[in-house]
Amino acid sequence: MKPDILVLTKTYSTSLGVIRSLGAAGYHIEVFYVTGLKGVTKIVSSSKYVDHLTEFNGRKDEEIVERLTKLYEGKTEKVFLFPADDYAASLADRYSDRLSEYYILPYAGKHEQGEITRLMDKSVQSELAGKCGFPIPREWNISLREEIHIPEDMVYPCFVKLSVSAAGYKKEIGVTESREELQEKLKALQQANPERNILIQEFLDITGEYSMSGLCLDQEILLPAIVKKKAIGIKERGVTLLGELVPVSEIRPVEKPLYKMLKALSFVGMFDMEVLCTKDAIYFGEINLRAGGPNYSYFASGINLPDILVRAMTEGGAEVPKIRMHKVFLNEKAALEDFFDHNLSYRQIRKMYDEADILLMQQKSDPRPGKEFLRYLVKSNAKKRIKAPARKIKAGLFRTKPLIKKLDAENESGIFICAKPDFVTYEMIRQVVHEAQAAHPEVKLDTEKATAGEIQEKVGDDGEMFVALDGEKLVGTMAICPEKCGKWYIKGRPAAVRFIAVLPEYGRRHIASDLMKACVCWAEERGFDTLMWTTAHNNEPAIKTGKHNDFYVVDYLKFAKSESASIRMVRWLTQDPPGKYKRLTRYYLNRMKVLIKHRM
Repeated sequence: MKPDILVLTKTYSTSLGVIRSLGAAGYHIEVFYVTGLKGVTKIVSSSKYVDHLTEFNGRKDEEIVERLTKLYEGKTEKVFLFPADDYAASLADRYSDRLSEYYILPYAGKHEQGEITRLMDKSVQSELAGKCGFPIPREWNISLREEIHIPEDMVYPCFVKLSVSAAGYKKEIGVTESREELQEKLKALQQANPERNILIQEFLDITGEYSMSGLCLDQEILLPAIVKKKAIGIKERGVTLLGELVPVSEIRPVEKPLYKMLKALSFVGMFDMEVLCTKDAIYFGEINLRAGGPNYSYFASGINLPDILVRAMTEGGAEVPKIRMHKVFLNEKAALEDFFDHNLSYRQIRKMYDEADILLMQQKSDPRPGKEFLRYLVKSNAKKRIKAPARKIKAGLFRTKPLIKKLDAENESGIFICAKPDFVTYEMIRQVVHEAQAAHPEVKLDTEKATAGEIQEKVGDDGEMFVALDGEKLVGTMAICPEKCGKWYIKGRPAAVRFIAVLPEYGRRHIASDLMKACVCWAEERGFDTLMWTTAHNNEPAIKTGKHNDFYVVDYLKFAKSESASIRMVRWLTQDPPGKYKRLTRYYLNRMKVLIKHRM
């Protein structure tokens, strides 16, 4: 029997990824949200996976713990408590003696209270990383509890950050160029909160950054992929805006120190870790002992880390599926915050949306949090003067192109729809197209003899090839690209659907319809007005699929190089279809004309 889940959090972005991953696995989920902001909890509570949300205002540790101990009084089975940020992880650890009576908790060492909090100190992390073989930049520790004295051997520029992330905010970290600037920075931090320690590190000339999410099960480590940062936040310094899932082998020089350090933690729970690359070495950055911001990108790529952790801690083990590499995700929260702060242009934002395969906030399978997120973002930034009007966001221009999409809600079929990944070649697409058409010899299509090069040329740089995958096996294809046509039924900008094919053994599983939905979404997002689809006049399965997807038969054609007649189907995206009488009259008149002309 699956345990109930309580997600403890003070942020909506990371927690939403955890909630969606566990919700898709069938868990009963409640949320305890610690906040001081109005309206922000609705982003999480609106998720279809959240059964109940408890809101608590302010970081009052004793009162929060008291509420947590009373939430499930009288419940016979323990609830799995899932901390989704540094504050939640530290709170659960520091009060584990009181919470463990009611909750299953992540832990370090031999369930030692306070051990996770100790390991969250960046000075402790740097020391452990160095012992395990990681290159470590020079660093200095300064306490804000006493008069500030800057060491004489300090080097500039230097990087200033909090020793414990839960003690402050990302906006407080930054680079200082001189002794005077550092002194001023430290005084400001001291005035904000003197009960903290500051870690100052030698500034590195960074050429690249990687982050990674995974599981520690004491001495067993699960790290399915790492994230190559393609764009990094400015307002939230160091946060990944755009990231790509790549193999761990990309940081091969520090693979051994990486696994050695993770084992040395003796930790059981999710982790999020960063490493920094220079021309000469790969340095340890930091590690957070809780779920990381990009955790949902792992789920969308085929591996459910939160579910695996819960099953490992409650059932003793879990099967680990293979992850699909090289998926690109976008952190819309961080990206749009930089947009509203004038750090990113509207064009840069749109380019990121177009490049992304996965969105962390906006999901069609759970749409309400994405809508609430945009509403909250626009409202909270309403007084700012922005380069692109807020109405563009409200109008829904920030929608993703079709992503990896589960065809079966229960995930039993394992079929996914996505834009063509790099490992799928056009030769593989050609083989699927030819094999699918060979199963219907009575249907004569112009694509029967198309080469891989011809298919690629037809799709071009302005089109998109969508594929259906069973694991890494290609089982279906469908392309869409801009088209020129002056027929009566073409309104505005037209696009054509081509190379529709599904392997015979995968028939009757709605794969073609799901591919068609991806193409329609692609066309709508790029402002096309009409979709065309031309197929053989006797291709009944294709005609049936078209009609199920709101395509209308409008024309009867006979191409010079074609052995048989074709019909053309059209879907109007931005206006209502012409009247039935007009469509049918034109179709039958043109059909009669073709039959007489070619004596068919």
